[in-house]
Amino acid sequence: MRCLFRISRPVTSLGLTPAGLAIARALQRYGAFVGDYSGAVSLYADASPDALSAWSAGVLGNDAASKIPLARFRVLTIGTVYDNGN
Repeated sequence: MRCLFRISRPVTSLGLTPAGLAIARALQRYGAFVGDYSGAVSLYADASPDALSAWSAGVLGNDAASKIPLARFRVLTIGTVYDNGN
């Protein structure tokens, strides 16, 4: 399954860290794609060497976006849903 989603405004009242606020604003402006069904909510971003170096230095923690409520996510488009028999 593949779908495009964005989050609704405002995000400044969510008590996010600066990194979390940057993620929330990017999700508002650009959206994100769900690439598969894993049964959990996970965000993946740039895995370039520069990005990994910044994240290892503490710029982006694993919980940076954890305060964004799932109720804020809005599906814009949804692709074909395939039943894998689970």
